[in-house]
Order: sequence, then structure tokens, then C-alpha cells
Amino acid sequence: MKVELIANKTNSAVADFLSRAPLNESILALDGMGVNSAYHYFVLSALGFERLTQLNRLIAISAANFPTLFFTAMATGHAKWTVDDLIKWDVANRKAHGVSTLRSLPAFVGWKLGMPFAQIVKPGGFSEALKLIVSEAFLAQTVSDLPIPLVTPLYDKTTGELCLVSRENPELSDMPLSVLVNSAPSIEGIFAPIKFKTRTFVDPIFSPVAKGLIKRLTGDTKNALVSSLVTERREENRIYMRPHDAKNGQNLFLKDLILFLGNLPNKSIYRAAKAGLTHKMVP
Repeated sequence: MKVELIANKTNSAVADFLSRAPLNESILALDGMGVNSAYHYFVLSALGFERLTQLNRLIAISAANFPTLFFTAMATGHAKWTVDDLIKWDVANRKAHGVSTLRSLPAFVGWKLGMPFAQIVKPGGFSEALKLIVSEAFLAQTVSDLPIPLVTPLYDKTTGELCLVSRENPELSDMPLSVLVNSAPSIEGIFAPIKFKTRTFVDPIFSPVAKGLIKRLTGDTKNALVSSLVTERREENRIYMRPHDAKNGQNLFLKDLILFLGNLPNKSIYRAAKAGLTHKMVP
């Protein structure tokens, strides 16, 4: 992993973002990234926690909720693990999800081919994994309790609609973080859909509302920074940057997912987490 390259382009994008509009008129969007969503730590650290609390919105899509919540837990005294402890994270995460090479990889191939089957990993693995590294009191909180303006999109299978978990949505603002972190990255067919109240939620990236999701979520905002798996370009009101050094983001996602489902070690997860969490804030 080319840490200096990632750090430099992160700093450039964040500096440009900060120069375009006041924080209360600006949006940060963290776009998925699957098993190794730790790459988002570069952007979170470059902005710094105090700035995150001043944003108009912090949109965390799919697995991006994981680094967002751990970063918040660290800043608010709710983290049980240190940065160095995260060297154990890859093994602990796979164990929490109950992945098995013999069962997972054939099922994954079937999922790629569009074959119907039960979920590959055991339900609730995301909250079980997060519970290892943050306090139970933190997991019991809702988005309304957080100091950051978190907005998490979910796809509601019951209604076929895109739903937003946020302070501003009274129907879902009481969703515990333990439920949120299971719902957001729940890729249907790999992870079990999550039920909350009368609704059933899955990952919006792998749903009928996926197309144009970022533009829909950022709307006509004056200023948005998008930490993206695949896109890197600058527009009048959006900055897209890839906080990784892979030539093909989709291949990076698939490689990390295959290693995870195959119960195989992935050293890049700790490297990305440590480098991202120790990255210095842009002045």
C-alpha cells in the first residue's frame, strides 16, 4: 500500500473541500468500500473530528458506517481498542461473522451467478464485531445521540424505497447503532436482511436504488467531498477521490470480499486502518 500517495491525494482533496464553502454548507459522503472500508480513515483523520461535527451532513453508505462509528467512538471515549489493537481486527471480524471457507466460497460463486440461496454468514455479525472494539453504551445510542450529523441510507424491501436514518427522520432516528451497523452493509444474499419495526432493510448499493445514489444523496449541495471506491474527479460542487492506491476499485472490493468469505487473512485491512487513523489533520 502506497501510504504517501494516498495521504497526498487525500490532503489535496480535503484542502480543496475546505476552501469551497463553510462546513455547515458542506457534505462528506463515504461510499461503501466493503470489507476494507478502513481506507475512509484517511479522509476522516484529514478533516478531524471537530470539523465532522460541524458539517451539514456526514453520509455513510453501506460498510462506511463501520469506520465512521469507530472514529466517533475513539473521539468520544467509547473505544475499547487502540489503533495498535486493530492488528487483531481481521481475524476477530471473520470470527464474529462465522465465515467458513467450505461453505462461503461456493455460495459466493452462486451469488455472483444470481442463484438464490440463504445468506452466507451468520446474522448480526457486524454489531458483534463492533461490540468488540467499542462500548456497549455506544452501540445502544442512536444517530440522534451522536455529535456528528450522521445520515445512513438504507433500502426498504417492504416499500421499495430509499430511507434515511438521521436526526431529521423521526421514523428512524430511534434506530440503535447496533441495528444500524447491521442494516447498512447487508448485501442481500450474503448477509441477512435486517428487520426494524415494520420494515426490512438491506444495503442500498446492491438494490434497485443504487444508480445515481451519490448524486441523489448530495442533491444540489454547494460543496460535497465523496470518498469513493471507483471515482476520482472534481466538479463544480463535488470532489470525488479514491482513498486507496488500487488501479481498479471494483477488483479491490471483490478481492477483499473473497478473502473475508474464504476466512483468509487480509493484511491490508490493518495497514489501511493504522495509516488512516494516524494520518494528520489538514490545517
